[in-house]
Amino acid sequence: MKITRSLCLVAFLFAASPAQDQIKQGVYSLGGSISYSSIKTVEGGFSNSTYALAPSISYFLIDQFELSFGVDYTYTSIDLNPANVYYVNPAKSKSLALDLGMRFYFPLDKVAPFIGASGKISWMTSYYDSSQPFQAPTTGYNFTGGLEIFIARSASIEPAMVYSRVRYNAQNSTDTFLVGIGAKYFIL
Repeated sequence: MKITRSLCLVAFLFAASPAQDQIKQGVYSLGGSISYSSIKTVEGGFSNSTYALAPSISYFLIDQFELSFGVDYTYTSIDLNPANVYYVNPAKSKSLALDLGMRFYFPLDKVAPFIGASGKISWMTSYYDSSQPFQAPTTGYNFTGGLEIFIARSASIEPAMVYSRVRYNAQNSTDTFLVGIGAKYFIL
């Protein structure tokens, strides 16, 4: 089974087009990701569902160096077991974020590993009253490392690892590490 998967991966990488034309100065790209996550606990009766949509546009200022702008929308629903807590209704939250980032690519023949960083400002509604307006903005940053795999001359998928830190106020912040996959279309 491992041999079959390894051979399929090698065949896929060799079938991809070269990574030279897509990451040159003056090239635009459209990209993004869609995600869903779910957490359920047996003992506490807690469940959390999160949906996220993150489109982006980018431009190569020079060969292998890309600037990007993105918008992230996230919807979260938390269901709590009424026997264990005071909140009977599901808690809901929405957040909207603006990202400004950069990436540097290391082109190989058919793939391009990359590293990147971005800054973020986001607004969120209350978990327990999502009809309220967005709260004061939070700030954060991301560090990314991944691999651009070209599946066609103008299209790629990009598995990546991301470390993210969001600062809510002087005392509170959240650190997150995630692994995901995105897609990108290059306008050559």
